[in-house]
Amino acid sequence: MSSTALADRLATALGDRYVLEHELGGGGMSHVWVAREAALGRRVVVKVLREDRAAGVSVERFRREVMLAAGLQHPHLLSVLHAGDADGTPFYVMPYVDGESVRRKLERGDAMPIAQVVSILRDVARALAFAHARGIVHRDIKPDNVLLSGGSAVVADLGIAKALSSSRTTGDQPTSITPVPMGATITQIGMTVGTPAYMAPEQWAGDPSADHRVDLYALGVMAFELLTGRAPFAAHQGAALMKAHLTESPPPVAALRPEVTSALATLVRECLAKDPDDRPASADVVAQRLADPAMISGAVATAPTLAQAVVLRRRWVPRVVGGGAALLAVALGMWIARRPSTDATARALAATATPPASPAVALDARTVAIVPFVAITDDSTESRTARALIDEVSTALVQAREYAVPSPSTVQDAIAQHPSIRQAASALHAAHLIEGTVQREGEVLRVAVRLVRTVDGEMIWADTYEGPVDDVLALQTLVGSRVRRAIGDVLGVDSVRASSG
Repeated sequence: MSSTALADRLATALGDRYVLEHELGGGGMSHVWVAREAALGRRVVVKVLREDRAAGVSVERFRREVMLAAGLQHPHLLSVLHAGDADGTPFYVMPYVDGESVRRKLERGDAMPIAQVVSILRDVARALAFAHARGIVHRDIKPDNVLLSGGSAVVADLGIAKALSSSRTTGDQPTSITPVPMGATITQIGMTVGTPAYMAPEQWAGDPSADHRVDLYALGVMAFELLTGRAPFAAHQGAALMKAHLTESPPPVAALRPEVTSALATLVRECLAKDPDDRPASADVVAQRLADPAMISGAVATAPTLAQAVVLRRRWVPRVVGGGAALLAVALGMWIARRPSTDATARALAATATPPASPAVALDARTVAIVPFVAITDDSTESRTARALIDEVSTALVQAREYAVPSPSTVQDAIAQHPSIRQAASALHAAHLIEGTVQREGEVLRVAVRLVRTVDGEMIWADTYEGPVDDVLALQTLVGSRVRRAIGDVLGVDSVRASSG
């Protein structure tokens, strides 16, 4: 059907309630228009299911399922305003977001700061936690369905995948497997609703017991993509993509982006676990972990962490055959026949990892490098406070006359010349480094500070300080004095000797 004919049918179905303005194009499963709501004058987005997606769908059942999800109200969820059909083709209406999708941001090819990645993932996890607590699983989390606006991420199309699955009255399977692009929907290759590149193994296998943890797997895939610029199995298509999700271990995320922190690398690895039982228990747990400042500026993933990352459990025997029904049966068989790996296998894989390199220079136990504090969002108060805290903490330690503190410009130069913060600190002979984050929550600023041992990246002290936004100077002074006192307590004679090794 031509775009003009579909627009005419849609305009008729919308009546006087919404006025179509222009077509945006289409996503994986819909044609998309921008419209204006006549009563309130606000812009909205109207999505009409593509013909191949609408085939065999009960319009009334689809509408009921969509409107169930429409009742959910959350700051990081884009709710459905209306659902109906245009001469038998289902459509739904959502608020217009003045921003861009995460997919569009990725397509520009710019490396996304780790702080921004964590902020996006945290917003999505919070939205999922809210939905899961109310019995709704998204089933199609991907960069295309996450929108950025006003410094926050908003999840779109909640309940649409479930509505499609529940309202389908026919279950025809294709007779052959054909390669599909990254954004294609799984119905093109005869599986359950979803998008291939982001589907959990249990979705590929058509496991009827699949639950909210499919969203955690998809969040892990998206996290991998935001951090590295590509999905874990981006080189695969069709049946090979299914096999990869069922049997292959993705590369450790820190191997592709070394500055990823150990905490973040571990969380991504856990979300991508083949067995749902090995993933975090809930989206709420993921959101809480993402709120930990160590996700952004904690110790980077060390060689042992990378070794652990490749020791993933091999639970399926790969075998791929042609034919949609046969492929589904084999996938389900592989899922049921999963088996844990032996300890000997894990030890053998771990033994192949390169051990941590010894410092190239001698470290001075009394030298402390203060690395730039990280502003969690783009808030100007956070950024100013983060910059000021470097000077405040540096001055406090220098005044103690017990430490050698490289100047902020010297530290910046070292960081620019080395691939990781620990290597930069080592080049400055610093046995310890201080790092931190600044986060604004309403009218409160929260500063998290950590002391990290350079030689092994271990965090040996951490604390958090809070103060009102309208008295930033007092907070900076407090942080400087408390850090000076705490570092003095921590770096006693025994600690100094241990760090000098």
